[in-house]
Amino acid sequence: MAKRWEELTGQVERKLAVRFVLASRLAKLRSHVEKLFKEKGDVASETIHQVRVFCRRVQSALDVLHEDVPAKHVRKLTKTLKKLRQCAGRVRNSDVLAGELSNIRDQAPSQETCAIDWVLDRHRPSRAQGVEKLHKQVRRMEERSFWAWVDKHYSLEKSSRQLRDAKPTEMSLAALAGEKMVLEIDIFERASRSYRQGDVEQLHLLRLAVKRLRYVLEIFAGCFGPTFRPAIYQPICRCQELLGFVNDAHEFALQFDELARQSKDPNVARSFIALRDRYARLLEVAVQQFGEQWNRDEQERVLQQIRDVLGISSTRESTGPAPPIGTGTP
Repeated sequence: MAKRWEELTGQVERKLAVRFVLASRLAKLRSHVEKLFKEKGDVASETIHQVRVFCRRVQSALDVLHEDVPAKHVRKLTKTLKKLRQCAGRVRNSDVLAGELSNIRDQAPSQETCAIDWVLDRHRPSRAQGVEKLHKQVRRMEERSFWAWVDKHYSLEKSSRQLRDAKPTEMSLAALAGEKMVLEIDIFERASRSYRQGDVEQLHLLRLAVKRLRYVLEIFAGCFGPTFRPAIYQPICRCQELLGFVNDAHEFALQFDELARQSKDPNVARSFIALRDRYARLLEVAVQQFGEQWNRDEQERVLQQIRDVLGISSTRESTGPAPPIGTGTP
């Protein structure tokens, strides 16, 4: 779990809490962005991953807390960080694919190695281009004084001081948590109940709902008691982990299928088809494992724990698909 904010108890004023959440997440994002230029040689894949993760965390906060954020701030942050997240995402996705293929290269059958080598041979120059685009986006943010704007409106030092000096209020974070968590749990519960065994598209929607719920839980963690982490946060993280295995296998299979279609070399195309079939089989296994570990009984158990800790009633009577998830979460 991201570092728990000790300052964010349920009694703090909601507007101050919202500003602190954004200031904290923007400060963390900035620290990772600065590493992009400090690391010697190739920029570490983990640094790029964290840039994308904290872009998502800022966006998830905006999606949920936008009512307490000036509309022009929401637009500026969303537009700027979307571009940064996309640049980081392209490099990160390429790194994940190359890392996966490097891990299986020595044990892969001969019919797969041709495609593996084709991807790995092109990874380094392609990655260099992606990192350069990422650096250009960061420099563009500097040229447009983005971080100076953040310092003016979302200074972490100032936000922390305001929280320490604030007095309890009825317009508290706890009141906001109660309001927002009902909606977030409803989105998660509908997505979970909508899933049918083997439906990969529904699993993708569930993964987005779980990811969003996890980020939101981190915001409101201080509003709930000691049972919050084992009863809610850990099961949600486990669900996200299982869905991550499904998503990786699905994305790899799609990528290799597309590369097979694009290849003009019959040998390379056949090799990509062999890789596609490998990950199609892994996808079946991952979906089965998810179904076994996140079965109906487990869903009900986790959902009941969530209701008990948060003090909310079941949304089981809700019908229809879950409401659309914010554009910043994928």
